[in-house]
Amino acid sequence: MPLEGFHVVRWASEQFGAMSAMYLGGFALVALVFGVALIVGGAKQVPTSWALIIAGLASCVIAYFIVGSAISGTGQIAHNARVESAAWRQGPFVAAAVVAGIAGYIFRLGIRAWSSEESSGKAFGVLLWLLSLGGFFVGVQFVRGGLNPTNVPTRVSTTDDDNRIVDTNTQDDTPRRSVVAPRPR
Repeated sequence: MPLEGFHVVRWASEQFGAMSAMYLGGFALVALVFGVALIVGGAKQVPTSWALIIAGLASCVIAYFIVGSAISGTGQIAHNARVESAAWRQGPFVAAAVVAGIAGYIFRLGIRAWSSEESSGKAFGVLLWLLSLGGFFVGVQFVRGGLNPTNVPTRVSTTDDDNRIVDTNTQDDTPRRSVVAPRPR
């Protein structure tokens, strides 16, 4: 039975849906600090760990997506068309880049442990390789979940050149944030 992938953006949208903007800002700050720490840590490695730098940059992009959903006035990414479109389309790849970057660094640590002269180095190297293999598996499942078209809202899955925001209200006076309207030709 094949896995359908982990739907990371849909899960995050559901989790952040009930949170206030203050909590979302806290999560964005944590993602940003984590990203900067990964970038600095990767740059200080000898030789430079590009896997950590890529994971850090991807974590900063995740912070941008979280801030974009908080600025839209709601915790649900689905209410801001511009951020939602980017988050639904690139979110799984960005989350996979974070996980795969960290898994790549762990793989490199496994190579170092295997190459060491200590007797426990071989076992520790194999353990680190298995851990990195699990990280790569999670990254692939994030991408597979993002490629599943049944989990993307129809409003986001259709592409449009015009990103004008049109305010729409329903009959029950519940305001909707925005929708993308086509430009008259």
